[in-house]
Amino acid sequence: MTASGDMQAMQQDVLSHSRPVTIVATASSREASHIDALDALRGLAILLVVVGHYAPERLAYGLAADILRPWAQGGVILFFLLSGFLIENNLFRHRDPVAYGLRRIFRIAPAYWVSILCFLAIDRLALGDNSYSLSEVIVNAALLQDVFKVVLINAAFWTLLIEAKFYVVAPVIVRAGDTAIRVLPYLTMALNAVIFARRGEASNLLLYITVCFVGMNFGLWHRGGLSAWALAALCSCAALSMAFIAPYFTIGMTVFTGVNSALLAYALMYGLRLPGFAFLGAISYSWYLYHGGLGYPMMAAMEATGVAGWAAAGITAMVTMMTAWLSYRLIERPGIALGRGLERRWREKLA
Repeated sequence: MTASGDMQAMQQDVLSHSRPVTIVATASSREASHIDALDALRGLAILLVVVGHYAPERLAYGLAADILRPWAQGGVILFFLLSGFLIENNLFRHRDPVAYGLRRIFRIAPAYWVSILCFLAIDRLALGDNSYSLSEVIVNAALLQDVFKVVLINAAFWTLLIEAKFYVVAPVIVRAGDTAIRVLPYLTMALNAVIFARRGEASNLLLYITVCFVGMNFGLWHRGGLSAWALAALCSCAALSMAFIAPYFTIGMTVFTGVNSALLAYALMYGLRLPGFAFLGAISYSWYLYHGGLGYPMMAAMEATGVAGWAAAGITAMVTMMTAWLSYRLIERPGIALGRGLERRWREKLA
């Protein structure tokens, strides 16, 4: 869920690795089109998440609410697809593990750590709660909540646990070669089917990290290492897998896996322009961090004073969006710049 920095890096890489002027112009314009398209998809993803979490029983009721609830999972699936594609692309261009680690850490950690401090302040000052120990805060900061069985300070952090594990295994997968990238999602789907058959419940980690692995295959296809038919077959299998083992919103997750895969393919082939969605894509990581931890207490407080649910949802969406914009400008962008600076120094040291 943190790919906007990688999109900017893609554009810089094209300019720095292409020599003839005519090739630079063609390649950079093509990559710029891809970056615009992926930014739009990230904007769509965060909008799906916010609508899926805010709208049911506030802006929509009954059947309409039931239809909207899976949208949040649809946004998460789209985030993971994009992450898989962009991380594979990044590692294909630069396989230095130190440079890769610097870019990942400074892309996600600063905004994440500041959000933890904000949520602790909200719990303490606004809600009068001080239920997290120092060790629990440290474990949350290290994204090891599932390893040490520690409660999440923000429920939305569960996706970051999966993302962090994907970041760790992705360099190994890319180094293993294109065959490993092609085969791995089928292996994780098969393993999760076995787990589901044995215990009646699929692994949430395997369910979503498979989507990341599918996203990596979009990278292969994008540069000609995988046929369109093979990619379509993989996406179809991933959607069918959701239909059999997804633990919730089964129909919605199946549909969104297929639709999001088609959207990503279309965006990479033809580009995609959605007015205003590039802005949402830029702030999507921070908005994801704050939409729940800040948004839910805000809506609950307003509704407790008699504010209509639709009004509480609208006000909260605007406030959390502005908070995300501030986080992006003041924390994310400086963090990305610092990571790139350290990465550049590391590359210069190796040269």
